[in-house]
Amino acid sequence: MAVKYMKNAPYLTFIIATIYLAIKKLRVCTLIKGAWGPRVARFAGIPALPLVPFKHAYVVSEGIPEIRNAPNLRDHDVNLYIKIQGDAASLCPTLANIGVKSTVCGPESFTPDHKPLLGEDPNLFGLYHNCGYNSSGMMFSAGCGIQLAEWIIKGRPNYNMFTFDIRRFTPSQMSRAHWAREASFESYVKNYSIVFPNDEPLAGRDTSHDALHQELVEDGAIMQVQQYDWGGAHDYPRNQDTKYEDILKGEYTFGFSKHFDIIKKEALAARNSAALFNLSYYGKFYLTGPDAQRTADLAFTANLSKRTDGWSRS
Repeated sequence: MAVKYMKNAPYLTFIIATIYLAIKKLRVCTLIKGAWGPRVARFAGIPALPLVPFKHAYVVSEGIPEIRNAPNLRDHDVNLYIKIQGDAASLCPTLANIGVKSTVCGPESFTPDHKPLLGEDPNLFGLYHNCGYNSSGMMFSAGCGIQLAEWIIKGRPNYNMFTFDIRRFTPSQMSRAHWAREASFESYVKNYSIVFPNDEPLAGRDTSHDALHQELVEDGAIMQVQQYDWGGAHDYPRNQDTKYEDILKGEYTFGFSKHFDIIKKEALAARNSAALFNLSYYGKFYLTGPDAQRTADLAFTANLSKRTDGWSRS
């Protein structure tokens, strides 16, 4: 399949050429391309997607009468599900004596935050994405399919889909292939790990610095990562000091972390004394021109035409 779009048409037009040599002109195009997402997206002029394919292998064994009527078997600690993988024989000794009928190894697509890429492309109106399911396509497909259909037909889904919306990634993040590769690899490795509320990713660090970064690090600060915004920096070389990794283990809980008292003191200091918050990563827009008000009314949910002092402006 090949995809090409025409900018000078009365409306955005996609020309699709399939393997059957059928050529179609469409106003809306959805790229459901799995692990080949970045390559197919380039046909439509999209330079990069935060999606990385990884090899995912499994074997199909001969019939096992002893577990024929058993439910699906999953063990997250040894990364095992249904078919033999890793230490499956230690959990089910019978598997060690069963013949292998076939081996399958194919690409699975993973994203930096372990969530799919859905919705309209931020730079190309009419082009929708539906990929990057992180080996959970069977689980997400029905619900995501319905919401994407509503998205295309009505302009928005019925539910808040921001956590899956491709626009959650900034243009600078999409252009960083090294960051996407490192963060997606961590998503792949931790695919079966328990998701704790305060879990902080270790991959994809040191991507952006603010003006106070060096001063904070010199004062002993440990940088954490804010999702989809500025990447924190780990202040030790990779694989040489595990202090930060050991600290994070105290956060892996569904209750109060081991560092709750420190957080409490910081919150009280901000409330009762003074604290400096860096909000430079917040977006700022300066709109000017004859259609500035119309653009603001279209882009924002609040009524920006109404002044807070009681009178409106046009």
